[in-house]
Amino acid sequence: RLNRRPSRKTTTRSLRNKTRWARRLARDFDTPEFRKKHLARIENATPGFAKQLEAAHQKLVDAVKELLPAARKSSADEPLTPEDAAMLKQSINNLNVSGAYSKVIYSEMVAMVEAGYETAKQILKLSEGFDVIPTFALQEIEKHAADFGNLIVKREQRALVDTVWAGLAQGWTPAKLSGEIQDVLAQGYHVYNDAGIVERVMPTDSWSMMVARTELARAQTMGSIALYKQADIQSVMWATTEGENVCPECAARDGVTYTMQAYESDPAPLHPNCACAILPADADVVPA
Repeated sequence: RLNRRPSRKTTTRSLRNKTRWARRLARDFDTPEFRKKHLARIENATPGFAKQLEAAHQKLVDAVKELLPAARKSSADEPLTPEDAAMLKQSINNLNVSGAYSKVIYSEMVAMVEAGYETAKQILKLSEGFDVIPTFALQEIEKHAADFGNLIVKREQRALVDTVWAGLAQGWTPAKLSGEIQDVLAQGYHVYNDAGIVERVMPTDSWSMMVARTELARAQTMGSIALYKQADIQSVMWATTEGENVCPECAARDGVTYTMQAYESDPAPLHPNCACAILPADADVVPA
């Protein structure tokens, strides 16, 4: 269970000293079957995760809809006033729905971290001792989920506030603005570039599938890395899924060995939809 703690006797050093690992190279762990299973776990869990993200988006939509009737108290036939716009902007920015995303992201990522952790145990043939996911791994996921949930909501708040200012500039009525805001929400998710301009808009279902796949891949590698670090693995090897969709950037890393420190400075996933895996790569894994 996640809340269990190892006893004082089961430290990383003592566990490693008790374990007899054969001399194995990274290529011994790297098989087509491993890569296939790594990808299958991600793909099997993606649709369910995506549906939960869509449900979180609907909570955002519902919260915004509740604001619209109260955004204007004067006649709906009169143009939007600066006071109306300022009030609606504040209401939008005060929306507190990021927790809906964070909760889903954390829950799904924890399950996949467990899968990555168990897979790493099997790779290294560890049958005992390493039975508790380290606290640091769970804390990393919790922080990532909270940060990502906030980022999602802030992007959509920005798109909505931009629409409010556009309505003020163009003399829209509250009814017109209400319709435009609902259209913005219906478009999907907005991605901004460094200049503060919407770079692209992704339909909710496509965005949800992309995020689910990416975060599940991230979680699975985080689980593997947590086990490798517990087992004092010093080097890891990048492994793509070897499919048609492998990008040139990931293909260039396939089979490349990194120190743990180097890997953690630029970890997988490299980009949205990246499903690369990480394998242990110590040239000579023996008891300390």
